[in-house]
Order: sequence, then structure tokens, then C-alpha cells
Amino acid sequence: MNQEFKVGQFVLERPLGEGGMAEVWLGRNPHIGTTAAIKFLNQRFASDQDVEKRFLNEGRRQGSLDHPNIIKVYGFEYVGSQGFLILQYIDGIPLDLRLQHGRMNDEEILRVATGILGALGCAHAAGIVHRDVKPSNILLDRRGVPYLGDFGIVRAMGEASRTRTTTRMGTLYYMSPEQIQRPKEVDHRADIYGFGCVLYEMLTGRVPFGTDSDRDSSDFMVELAHVRTPPPRPRGLNAAIRPAVEQVVLRCLEKEPEQRYSTCEELRDALVRAMIGTVVEPSPERRPPPKTVIEGVRPGVAPGPYQRAEPPKPPTRSRTQLYSIVAVAILVLGVAGIAIWNSRQRTEKASQFASQGLMKFNAKDYRGATDDFRQAADAGNTVGMFYLGRLYANGWGVSRDYNEAMRWFRKASDAGDAASTGRVGLLYANGWGVSPNYAEAMKWLRKGADGGDGRSMTVIGSLYAIGHGVSVDNAEAMKWYRKGADAGDAAGMAGLGDLYRWGMGVTVDYPQAMTWYLKGADAGDGSSMDNLGDLYRWGNGVAVDNAEAAKWYRKGSEAGNANSMTSVGEFYDAGYGVKEDTAQARDWYEKAAEAGSDEAMADLGNMYEFGDGEVKQDYLQAKSWYDKAAAAGNARGMLHLGELFHGGKGVEENDVQARQWYEKAAAAGNAGAMFELGTLSAFGEGGSPKDQTQAQEWYKKADANYNVDQNGYFHASLEFPDGNFKRTWKATNAPQN
Repeated sequence: MNQEFKVGQFVLERPLGEGGMAEVWLGRNPHIGTTAAIKFLNQRFASDQDVEKRFLNEGRRQGSLDHPNIIKVYGFEYVGSQGFLILQYIDGIPLDLRLQHGRMNDEEILRVATGILGALGCAHAAGIVHRDVKPSNILLDRRGVPYLGDFGIVRAMGEASRTRTTTRMGTLYYMSPEQIQRPKEVDHRADIYGFGCVLYEMLTGRVPFGTDSDRDSSDFMVELAHVRTPPPRPRGLNAAIRPAVEQVVLRCLEKEPEQRYSTCEELRDALVRAMIGTVVEPSPERRPPPKTVIEGVRPGVAPGPYQRAEPPKPPTRSRTQLYSIVAVAILVLGVAGIAIWNSRQRTEKASQFASQGLMKFNAKDYRGATDDFRQAADAGNTVGMFYLGRLYANGWGVSRDYNEAMRWFRKASDAGDAASTGRVGLLYANGWGVSPNYAEAMKWLRKGADGGDGRSMTVIGSLYAIGHGVSVDNAEAMKWYRKGADAGDAAGMAGLGDLYRWGMGVTVDYPQAMTWYLKGADAGDGSSMDNLGDLYRWGNGVAVDNAEAAKWYRKGSEAGNANSMTSVGEFYDAGYGVKEDTAQARDWYEKAAEAGSDEAMADLGNMYEFGDGEVKQDYLQAKSWYDKAAAAGNARGMLHLGELFHGGKGVEENDVQARQWYEKAAAAGNAGAMFELGTLSAFGEGGSPKDQTQAQEWYKKADANYNVDQNGYFHASLEFPDGNFKRTWKATNAPQN
């Protein structure tokens, strides 16, 4: 086509693509430089009236939709007898071309899914079924933002089919079973199936049925597979897919429309939560499928999937009565219609805010996420409520406020969100913002588990493993951890690894532990990564490998695990698997302490108490960190506070204070504190008289070496780990009387 060929204000410059029916060229307005995509029918269809009607239908239907992820229609122009559709130009590539370069990462998939499902939801709300959702009809701009196009074979829901019974509209690899078997009965759920095929391909790199490598991928065999054969499980093709995501995909690909998601909004929320959260199936506000009345459907037309057959005629009324009834009906329907439209717009906007919030949350932009989640939550969106609860519970982007977290979790729970129900139980179990109440915790957790929340199942397993509110029962713990893991909760996988690692109810089995930790790590669980680091650090079931341990600790740190950050600091502090670097060690300890690690607080206290490399000795700084560690329940922090008071380091010497801190640390199981208490008793310090019997008892509790020499002197010593290093305590006393 000549470059000087004009369509309206646009000069055609170059071809952009060609499909089965039409070509698309880039058009540019020579006066102001704006661009457009100009679409027109291939010459071989120029005289085909049916195809021309479909082409006009595309412009009319697509042009009636207003959504940021639907390609805009600017107009329709004729040049002679040839019709041209003027569309928004997207500078990018189609999704099918992106898929040729390999599987997509989670961020890409979420961006495409939230955008396209929003676009399809907009079309369905207008009573339009796309019927040809496939990668080549999805364009990605240079930022990866998706746009849905090619509404050439759309059909209005409830509209009688204009095609013959044998005609099937759609593309074979993405066609729903009802498009193949019952083309007249297709509704919006065919698009959910089609998108399920696209989602399957984004996750696995192949379509669910009929790849080119299949020997029997004839059209008939592909059609038969869509109708009869379950798709191969996505995790069999890509083990990194979360089980929860796999369940979402398989539900999209159910053979019967009734078994799929009822709306695109429900699917979008389920997918987002499965990919980012811990829930397989959220329980959003359920809405009936769209029931749009389409202009042109008259009484007597065979009822479509959302039309009732005409009821028996009532007794004849007077014309005046009839006018009154019609007037009232119009008023009521008008008000109801406005209310429904407003509600739909509000719900769609809320979902968009929730999706934006999740993207920011993933990027650790917690302040921005908080604003978006609040707007979503205020409009009734349970995803927004759930994540507001998480932000307040963890102090991400806001001040930590367990009462506020509880309020949002309860609100979402009341709206049917199982994950939030489980989080209410978690707050009760840990005593966050409330008094610890294991009975109440178990009640909420079981409700969450009944709703399909994997994290609730895992926490129930933890209660049985620890014996909080119930008798210790490792078999029950194993059962609930497995349920959590099967529901896609990575913490459940880590819990199973712990049972096998420590031999809780099973024989110690390090290979099994590693298998479960690896699964948890693949699902993004920082605790699993930290445990893998421990296995390599201590040589549990594998050869000691500090470099491999350091690698897993770093991964755990990137996943936000405070224990892993502490271990990275310890490796730099002692030069394990990395070059010794006390400045780096301090930085990692500070990161870990900020993330809540009381061990890192104690380690920082050690660095400042003894002076470590580039960290100068500073008793006041040491005491500050030990105070924080002790306040968090850390026995080492208590031990060292006792030592500071005993030795008068940075504080006035006070043996009574020292004894009190040693007793607290000993009660928490610290052997070093037990040894120090033995020494205080042996010398009669700390406000108590000299008591050799008491001293000996404390030394025995500490498992210290203890003996009396030929001169009647007793000697006690203890080698005990203090953080990353071993310390030796020694005491010698005068002859016993």
C-alpha cells in the first residue's frame, strides 16, 4: 500500500501485522504527529458481507467500552467502499511474541492478569463476550502494561447467534468446551476459560492442549481434549508454580461453566491472593453473573442463559392500570439500575486500588500500598482489608498497631475472607494486642481452615507441635502442616521440614527435611531458606559448607527473615564462608534487629561491650542493646546485663542487680547465667551469704566441670557458646570448711 494513502487525517506508514481477516497499519497525522493503528479487511474478504458485518461489529462493540486496558476506538472511516477502523496505537509487542522468549515471572503475569481480567470484566458488565481471548489479541506496551483488542467475534450475552450451528467462533487452542459443543449457549464464562488457557501458557510456556510437539494435535484431537481431557497439571511442567496458583488455573479450565469462577473480578482476586498471599481460594463478595438485558431481544425469542422464559399472561387489566404499573416499574427499575451501575463502578474501582496496592506491596512501597489498600477497603474490598491488617500487624509503612490490625482482619472476616479469619486467630495465639487465648485462637483458626486458608492450617499444626492450648501431638501437627502445605502455604512446608529435622513424631530424616525446606524456599518462604542455611552450616545430612550456608542465609535475608540476617552478620563477624568484616557484621545485625531479631540485639551488645574490629568499645551502647534484647525475652541479653552490673561496666557496680539478671537468664535456660549464680553463691556475693552447697547445685545445673583438689580448693569451668563465639567461665574457691 502506498505511503501517501490517507484514511481520514492519517497517512499509512508501515504494516504492523496481519491476521486471518484483517491487516493493521501504522497511521500518522502529518500535521500534529499523532499516531493510530489503522485496521482494514483483507482484499479476499472485501465482498463478504458477513465478515464486513463482523468488522463493523468490532468497532461498535469495542468503541462502546471504556477501560484503561482495552484498546480505544477513535473512529471508523470509509475510503471508497473500503472500511477502516481507527484504533489506539500501542507501541509494544503482542503477548504471544513475549511468550516465545520464555516463561514469564510472577510480576509480569500479575500485571497482565489484573489488566486483562479488568478489561474482560468491563466487557461482561456491558453484556459483551469476547470469545477469542488469546495471547495474540493482548498487546504489551514498553512498560509491560497489557491491552485487550480484536473484538471482531464478540457476541452480546442473550443475543441469538447469527452463525450457523456448525460455526465455531474462537481460536482452537483457547476455545472453551461450550464453544465447541454448544456455540449458541456461550456466555462470559467462555472468556474465563480462554483466559485460563492464556494463564496456563504464561506459567508453563505451553498451551494446555495440542502443542506442536504432540503427535495427535489434529484439530479434532485438540477439540476432544478441550471437551473431555483434564489438562496436564501446571506444576508438572513448572515446579516453581505455587499449589494455590495451580488450583486457580485448573478451576478456570473446568469443563462445565458452572464450576469455573463466576466473574472475572472473583478470578482476579483469587489469582492475586494465590500468587502473593497464602490463600488458595479467597471468599470475596460473591456476585451473580452479569444479567445485562440486550437491546433487540424480544418476547418470543428462545431464552438465552440469563433470560427467563416468558411467564403465563396475567388477567387483562385496564389501560389506566397498565400505564400506572408501567410508570412505577420504570421508576423502580431506573433507580435500581442506577444503584447497580454505581455499585459495579465502585466495586471495579476498589479492585483496581487493591491490585495497585499489591504491586506496591510487592515492591516494598508500603506507604503507597497503605493508601491504595485503604481506598479499596473503604469501598468494601476484602483484599484491601486483609493487607491493611498485615501492614498494621507488622508495622510496614505505618506504626505497628495490633488493635487496628484486629479491626481490619475482623472486618474482612465478616465479609467472608478466610485468610483474615485465620489472622484473627494468629493475633489471639501470640497475644498481639490481646491477652493470649489459645481456645479463642483455635476457634478462629479452624474457621479459617474450613474456608480453605492454608496459613490457618499451618498455625493449627504449630499449636499441636508446641502444645499451646492443646496437648503436644506431633501426629496432629504433621496432619495440619500437610494440609497447609497442600493448600500452598509455604510455612506449612517449613513446618514439615522442622518435624523431620528435629525428629518430632518421626525419625530424624535430614533428606526429608531438606526436601520440604526446598519446597518452602521455592514458594518464597524465608524460614525455609534460613533452615537450609542451618543444615549446611551445621552439617545436618550434608557436608558442612559455609559458602552454601551463606548463600541460603542471604536468600532468607532477601525474603525478610530476621534470623537469616543475624546469621549473615555472624558469618561476617567470624569469617565463615566470607571474609571477616566487622563493619558488615554490624550492618547486618542492625538490619536483623530492626526486623525484630533479639539475637541480633544481643550480638550488637557483644560487639560494643568487648570492642570488635571497627566497632569501638562502648558500654552505654552495649547496655542499650542488651536492654532491648532482654525486653524481647533474650536470655543472652539478660546474662550480659548481669555481667555489666557485676563488673560495673558503664553502670555502677551492683551485685544485687547482677544476681536478679542472672536469675532471669537462668530461668530462661542460659547455662552461663547458672554458672555465674554458682560463683556468686560460692563467694557470698549478690546479697546472699556464702553457700557452697548452693554453688555446687548451680554448677551442676550449668553442666559445668567441677572438682575439689587435694588442698580442698574447688575448681569450676564451663565452655559455653555466647552468640557466634565460645566463652569459658572459670571459678576457684578457698578450701571448704
